[in-house]
Amino acid sequence: MTKLRNKVWIWGHPPHSLVNEFDLDGSITPVEGMDYLGAKNVFYVPMHNVVDRDACSKECESCLNLGWSIENADQVDDAISLAKKYSNITTIVFDDFFNEGTKGSYEHYTVEKLNYLKEKLHQAKPNPLEMWLVYYTMNTNEMVLKDFLPIFDGIILWFWHEADNNEFELKLKNFLERHKHQKRMVGCYLYDFGNKKQSNPEIVLYQLNRAKELLVNGLIDGLVLHTNGVADMGFEAVEVAKKWMEENGEVIIND
Repeated sequence: MTKLRNKVWIWGHPPHSLVNEFDLDGSITPVEGMDYLGAKNVFYVPMHNVVDRDACSKECESCLNLGWSIENADQVDDAISLAKKYSNITTIVFDDFFNEGTKGSYEHYTVEKLNYLKEKLHQAKPNPLEMWLVYYTMNTNEMVLKDFLPIFDGIILWFWHEADNNEFELKLKNFLERHKHQKRMVGCYLYDFGNKKQSNPEIVLYQLNRAKELLVNGLIDGLVLHTNGVADMGFEAVEVAKKWMEENGEVIIND
């Protein structure tokens, strides 16, 4: 058994990394965002910024689990090397994998290459690493999805444009069914990036409560809050999530 907060991750970006594209000038680090919201884990996602991954990993030593995003295949070896030094590194995640034309796109990989990388991660010493993937509901190229989705150890579900509750339930149901043989997490945006506006706090609260139900019933393996990049900007949805974590973080989850 474990506490709910031990299953909650922060989708972590470097401070100030959202200012150019979204005019969001959050100043706190991923681990500071984790502490503010009461979570215990971080996915560190540089967003193509050059960061010192060793120094950032050291900053995140208080995390129960630390995951690093992968923007090219060479970074898999970097993550394995870092994990030898920082034992809380347990996961790597492919972000923007289905976004064509980006550095991290599926266009740069084959099924064979990904299986090779996954095997390398599973054989990492002293501890094996898991290979996860970001999946947006707007990714609908079935010919691509059917080849690549089954390879990954785990999938994180995201709604780029804020979904109403009915759409959320429909796509969540499809996600849980499709990936019933894989680990699964659900992402919750604390800012509506798709529409470049503040998230609806009532919708955020609904998604958080549904994630709690799914965690308690063993239907998902984690909840990911997005992001430290808005955690210090006074948005109502962030404060709703903070209060929700204060009220639910100690709930017992059966592993």
